[in-house]
Amino acid sequence: MLKLTRSVMRGEGGAALVVTLLVAVVGVVALGATATLAHGTLRSASQWRDAGAVRYVAESGINEALYRLKFNALGVSHRVYPSDPPSFSSNSGLVGDGARYDVWVWEDVSNPVVKHIVAVGVQGSTRQLVQARARPLQEAGPFVGDNPVVGPGAYLPFVPPPANLDPVYSLRLTSPKTYYLGYPPPGSLGKGEEYITPHRLQQVGDRMVAIYYVNLLTIDSRANVVICNDPANPVPVHIWVAGLPDYQPDVYFAGQSDINKGGDPTRLVIWVPGEASININLEGQSEFVGCIYAPLSHMYIAGQAAMVGGVRVATLDCQGQATFQEIEDIPWPDGAYLDYRVVVYE
Repeated sequence: MLKLTRSVMRGEGGAALVVTLLVAVVGVVALGATATLAHGTLRSASQWRDAGAVRYVAESGINEALYRLKFNALGVSHRVYPSDPPSFSSNSGLVGDGARYDVWVWEDVSNPVVKHIVAVGVQGSTRQLVQARARPLQEAGPFVGDNPVVGPGAYLPFVPPPANLDPVYSLRLTSPKTYYLGYPPPGSLGKGEEYITPHRLQQVGDRMVAIYYVNLLTIDSRANVVICNDPANPVPVHIWVAGLPDYQPDVYFAGQSDINKGGDPTRLVIWVPGEASININLEGQSEFVGCIYAPLSHMYIAGQAAMVGGVRVATLDCQGQATFQEIEDIPWPDGAYLDYRVVVYE
C-alpha cells in the first residue's frame, strides 16, 4: 500500500512539472509577442508622428509660396518640378531643427495667372511632397465690375511702383502739338511733333511695355497725345503717377487736349502705386481714351470732357456734359499684390 502511494505521488509530481514547464513556455511566448507588438506600435506611432510633422513642414512651404506670390511676385523664380532646381528653400531653423522644405512654382500653360506649387518637406529621415494649384481672388482683372467707384474702406490690390526706378518731378505736355508715347515712331518727326522717351522699355512675358514714372502729369493746351505702336507688336504705355503732398490736381487733363483719341484704351493705363491718394481732373473739352487705376484716389470729370476706358477710384464726380464709357479688358500688371489661394491640392 505504501509503495502504491509513493508511486502515485511520483506520477503527480511529474505531471505538475510538465504543466509548469508548459505554462512557462506559453508565458515566454506571450511576453515576446507582447513586446514585439509594443515595439511595432511605438514604431508606427513614431512614423505617424514624423509623417504628420513633415506634412506640416511641406505645407509651410506652400504658405510661403502664397505669401511671396502676393507681396513679391516678380521675385519668385518659375521652376518646374522635378526637372529644375527649387524656386526657393526654407531658411535655416525656420521650421525647426532637422527640418526644411524646398518649393517649386511655375505658371499653368493654359492660364499663366494660375500657379502650380510643389513643396517637399523633410523631417529627419522622413520626406513628404505636397502639390497644389493656386489662383488669385482678383483674377478677373482690375476693371471688372459694374461700378467704377471703389468707395471708402473697400479693399483692392495695391500696384507697386516700377522696381529700381525713381519718379521724375513731372511730365508736362502743354503745347498745341502732337506728342508720341511708347515705341519710337518710324521715320523722322515733322514740325509740331515730339517723341517722349519712356523711362524704361520693359519685357513683360511675351510683350514689351513702355513705362513712365512721374510725380505729376499735366496734358493741356490742345496737346494731342498719340500712343505709337509697331503694328506687328503693339507696345502698351503704362504711366505711374506717385503724386505730391498738398498738390491738386496731381493728374490734370484739360484745354481741348486729346489723349489717345480713337486709339485702343487697353494701350494706355495710368497706375497710382501703393497706398497713394491723389486727385485726377479731366476738364474742358479734353478726351481721354485709356484706363486709370487709383483705388484710394479721387477723380473729377467736368465740362464737355469725355473718357473711354476703365476706372477704379475711391470717388468719382461727373459734372456738366461730361461722358464716361467703361471697358473691362485690362490685365493686372506684373507685381500687383494679388491674394492667391489654393484651389486644389493635387
